[in-house]
Amino acid sequence: MESGGDRADPGADAVKRFAAVLAAGLAVCGILAAPASARAQNPADIHCAGVQLAPAPLKKAPDLNPDGSPVRITPDARGKFVPVVMVHGWTGAATHTDDRGGAFSHLIDLAANQLTATRTSRSLIGQLQRDQGTAVFTFDYHEYSARWVDDPHIGPALGDAIDCLYRATGEKVIVVAHSMGGLATRYALTHRGAAGADRAGEVSTVVTLGTPETGSLVALLGSDALDVGAATGAALAAVRLILATCGKATTKALTTGSLCDILPPPARAADSEAGRALRTGSPQLAALKPFPAGVTVHALYGDTNLTIPKAGWFHAPWDVDRVRVGDLIVMPDSATNGVKQTSKASCDYQLNPTRAATDGIGLSLGLTARSDVAQPITSIAGACFHGNLMRTIQLTNEVTGIVSDDVGARQPKTTVVTVKPVARNGTLAPGWTVADDGESVDCGTPASPSPAATGRDIVTCSPTAASADVCWTQQDRISLLCGWDPWTRTLHRNTAEAPVTPVAASSSPVPWALELVDGTKCRLRNGGAWPGRSDDYVGAYSCDEGRGELAVLANSADLIDKSTPMWTVPVGVLDDKASGSPPPRTVGIRVAYFASS
Repeated sequence: MESGGDRADPGADAVKRFAAVLAAGLAVCGILAAPASARAQNPADIHCAGVQLAPAPLKKAPDLNPDGSPVRITPDARGKFVPVVMVHGWTGAATHTDDRGGAFSHLIDLAANQLTATRTSRSLIGQLQRDQGTAVFTFDYHEYSARWVDDPHIGPALGDAIDCLYRATGEKVIVVAHSMGGLATRYALTHRGAAGADRAGEVSTVVTLGTPETGSLVALLGSDALDVGAATGAALAAVRLILATCGKATTKALTTGSLCDILPPPARAADSEAGRALRTGSPQLAALKPFPAGVTVHALYGDTNLTIPKAGWFHAPWDVDRVRVGDLIVMPDSATNGVKQTSKASCDYQLNPTRAATDGIGLSLGLTARSDVAQPITSIAGACFHGNLMRTIQLTNEVTGIVSDDVGARQPKTTVVTVKPVARNGTLAPGWTVADDGESVDCGTPASPSPAATGRDIVTCSPTAASADVCWTQQDRISLLCGWDPWTRTLHRNTAEAPVTPVAASSSPVPWALELVDGTKCRLRNGGAWPGRSDDYVGAYSCDEGRGELAVLANSADLIDKSTPMWTVPVGVLDDKASGSPPPRTVGIRVAYFASS
């Protein structure tokens, strides 16, 4: 790679062609990774009791990216990871293994909307691992999950794990919890040692999925004497109807392929310590403190409507009632109690056989839209059911967006500096000087804007040895003040071979220079005879005057990734394709410099 004034002259046309490639390079296509100077923290080195790092990729059936490659864990632009803790619900499990038996490990394969097709090749854990800077840990209390959340193995143990992860990473923890796991999280965040302090300083965000903040619908089935409201009473009656139907179905086969399969036996909910505590109005629920005010809580839930035969003797067979039953375990008002930020997946199911037959005829004749009818009771697609919320594309996308926003908000931002060394009247800005060692340059007819120009009459000229790709046109249209970089604060006076035509700013400006997060300084490519690489990348910026042939690389239109607050670029060596170029690494940009007047 050339530096200084030893660059070969590829001609003005070659420079302009490359400027066009750089302009196209603003497309967002990078992959975020650790800064060059920072040794990325390895989450595998974090050992906290009670939690395990979810592996990525899994060995037998890895979670996959949209392009078919396995999901892998990568640091953010700071070289850091934000711990995300997955907490399962009652009688569940969270450990992420090849058998995919964990509550968050099943592939995302359900959609609440009947018209939506799901082709996702990853689980919720895998989807979170795709975000740069997330380290997903699982908290598994399966062996003790019939106990209440104040058991030392549940809420207190989760609190200790949060303490450890916060100390190990220096980052506030994010918690994603299903069902009773949300109550365990509430306990962990509000109980910290004898002083009674909360953990708001260690946790930024909690996402709950179907958490029974005020009690579980199914738990009520074990307590007939409990006084309930009209809406809850109707929901209980509907669930009892389902249980009666399921009783006949499961006599033939325990697995029915219907929503019967997701209902836990009410006797278990009634007999366990957790089951008794989950009843509406229980003293255990009343004793739980609300989430700390400093923690952002998002409540996600299933909202199921059952169409059931209308009760009484004097109704036609097709008369129906619609009953809202939540996710069949937790009602919506319980899942969202005390939480301002909520989102749901909505489903409709048909339990009236006469109405189901009528709907079927309408669908077959094309007289009824599928979106206008409820799904049959035998449908396996229980996207809104309690145990399936982590498989539902609508809710898993919500979880991913919430976590991504939290992690993204922690990233440093690229500072954009517009360099203005010359006023319109030719006056120099304070601190800038001019060296009268210039050359005669060709700016073309008509002249072309500098690729780094965000202001008018900043042009690119040749030869490149004159460093004339960022030149401010003076009032006589012949004199030019050209800058090699924004750091030396020295301009070189060149003379155009012909009067320079007026030009507008570049339509797609690229930075004149970059300062990377590790302190490396890189200047926009200005020269033609550069070494190549064994892949498709070419040099786009020279870094630190060719130190180790280091360059910011471009691959077709892939150059600057602006999808995060800190922009990033691929960086690597230029090696003349001699021996297989090492893959580029992606580095954050601390400062991006543009040219204006």
